[in-house]
Amino acid sequence: MVVVAIADGFTRRALSATPMVFLGKVSYSLYLTHAMVIGALVALLPRLGIVDPLAIAAVSLPASMLVSVVFWRIIEVPSMNLSRSLASSGPRDVVR
Repeated sequence: MVVVAIADGFTRRALSATPMVFLGKVSYSLYLTHAMVIGALVALLPRLGIVDPLAIAAVSLPASMLVSVVFWRIIEVPSMNLSRSLASSGPRDVVR
């Protein structure tokens, strides 16, 4: 994929599109949260009468994306900002 992205202008432009860049930013949050969201929906949706696996998948994808964006905004971004501020504050006195 990397070689194709480097060599092919179309692939490079497609991967540089705003939605793809945003997906890259939230991908770790999506990785952390998708299994919980899908598991919850698999347990909940049949109780609401939705048993078709394709329908459950159709609900799971946007729900997983929504939860991952919220998680990214509330947890991941503040954590990265805190990490940067701690790193830029310089070395602390070392206890000897």
